[in-house]
Amino acid sequence: MTQAGVAPGEPIVVVGHSAGGIVAANLAADPGLAVVGAVSLGGPVVQVDTGGTPMVSVTHPEDLVPATGGAGRPVADRIDVQRSLGEVRAREGAPLPAHALTEYRVTAELIDESDDARLVAFRGIVDDLTRGEVPETTHWTGTRVPAEEVAGSGGGGV
Repeated sequence: MTQAGVAPGEPIVVVGHSAGGIVAANLAADPGLAVVGAVSLGGPVVQVDTGGTPMVSVTHPEDLVPATGGAGRPVADRIDVQRSLGEVRAREGAPLPAHALTEYRVTAELIDESDDARLVAFRGIVDDLTRGEVPETTHWTGTRVPAEEVAGSGGGGV
């Protein structure tokens, strides 16, 4: 967060796709952070309690990745949004087409147009934070580093 320029106590909205959705949900639950909202796109987050932080969980029923989170449980602050893509077929370079971020972007655009009161309220949280301007975004990719490389780098272990 420091590397991203986020000062302690500064409000943030966290967004993640796939396993990044789990990261976003867990950051939302962290009382040491000022997360005001979270979005999971295709993440297996149905078991995560965000500790009262509003979260929009977007899934496609044809996407098997969210299903790996189990049956889930209702959480008052989680807004579950589903959009069926209909029949989808794997193709070369896209073995899980319903999980593709491009498909989730289309679904997110439809959410932006929705008049559902819960989604309107969530967009209000984002608008309050961004003051209606395009927010600054940072993109992070996690890479697994073998333990022996971390231990040898002086990084303090795993």
